[in-house]
Amino acid sequence: MILARIAWALVLGLVFGAFLARTNRNLAGLNRATAYFASAIGGASEMSLLAERHGARVDLVAASHSMRIALIVIAVPFAFQWVGLQGLDATLPGPQAVHWPHLARL
Repeated sequence: MILARIAWALVLGLVFGAFLARTNRNLAGLNRATAYFASAIGGASEMSLLAERHGARVDLVAASHSMRIALIVIAVPFAFQWVGLQGLDATLPGPQAVHWPHLARL
């Protein structure tokens, strides 16, 4: 299952990278490495470091990941509110009273 998810993440990065490269041909400095690392699923700092190692434009990669994070942080809470999803806490609440003798023994 882990290998399948890794393959899925790599395929998504390749597909969206090809889409970026094909639709933004007039953008200066957008090469294959920049398009791939800008669309790859992963942390922004890791993708920026890998992009720098492979000769991609780090500023475009960092900007795309910053935009992705901003959109997720803004959109997901509103989407959950709109759909009506609420979180359920599966754990029981802890004790509300402090038993000082038991605490002292700890």
